[in-house]
Amino acid sequence: MDRLARWLIVAAVTCVALALTATLIALASSPNLSRHPRPDLATTPPEQGHSTPLAVLEPGLAKALTAASPDERLNVIVEMREQTVPSTLVQGQTTDSDARRHMVDKLQSTAQQTQFGVRAYLAAQRLAGDVAGVKPFWIFNGLAIKGARPDVVRDLAVRPDVALLRLDHWRQWIAPDPAATS
Repeated sequence: MDRLARWLIVAAVTCVALALTATLIALASSPNLSRHPRPDLATTPPEQGHSTPLAVLEPGLAKALTAASPDERLNVIVEMREQTVPSTLVQGQTTDSDARRHMVDKLQSTAQQTQFGVRAYLAAQRLAGDVAGVKPFWIFNGLAIKGARPDVVRDLAVRPDVALLRLDHWRQWIAPDPAATS
């Protein structure tokens, strides 16, 4: 890969990082945050005997679950019900570095505490061969699940600690440099 291509990749990554930072700053300064700003997401209808609302399913995931065979594998993003509002974390901090440190600590501790049950369930499903992989995230308190059977996704949808389930649309746009992996 030549120097220009590498520079373009670095520039693109830098732009994405700046956009994410701007989004976090906008969220931190917004007094009214809705839990789910996506009105196009359909709420799963409650089943008999459930006192807690079920998770919201992205329409594409609901369609994939309906059409999926029991052995089919799905890549899914799980958003936990408890989310930390960034604007509450930066108030009262004396410096920017204190605010950042406090925000990261709180986001990480919230994710660690609230993801425990889901991660334990997914670890058992991974041992059983029903899930290929799990990647936890603290920046939005959620998980990326690779290769989950439809029954696992349905089980997650009825958990009271899960707020949102959607298909993972991640794509590898730039092939990895073979020299960097050796």
